[in-house]
Amino acid sequence: MLGMVSGGGDGTFAALMQATPPNQGNDVKVVVVDAGHYFVDEVPQVVIDEFTKFFD
Repeated sequence: MLGMVSGGGDGTFAALMQATPPNQGNDVKVVVVDAGHYFVDEVPQVVIDEFTKFFD
């Protein structure tokens, strides 16, 4: 399971997401992306790279 969250704001949501998913599945990876709410549009290459690394 791959999750990507924005590192924006005070980081509380990113920290929560990093702590929760490992209890919810196997092979869990949470990536904090240095972008805003629309990180897929803001930094698409980061999203592509993380998916590529995860599925290799």
